[in-house]
Amino acid sequence: MRIPYSNDLRSRVLAAVDGGVPVRQVAALLRVSVSYIYKASLPCGRPPRKLAGHEQALLMGLGAEPDATLAELRDWLAAERG
Repeated sequence: MRIPYSNDLRSRVLAAVDGGVPVRQVAALLRVSVSYIYKASLPCGRPPRKLAGHEQALLMGLGAEPDATLAELRDWLAAERG
């Protein structure tokens, strides 16, 4: 079983690349693969939720009309938020 790289190593890799050191040179210097460097530069975690900025508006819409269908809520949100 492989052991994941530490966060410290990840931060050193990213700092070196951000500092202008070529990717292959960073890979050789820190003994990691080139593909790891590209993967480490990707954002971590889950992507933001699609309706994250509209949660309060949707709750207000549901409070005003609790029996609304999804289509009605979609149309209402489009009219409110554009």
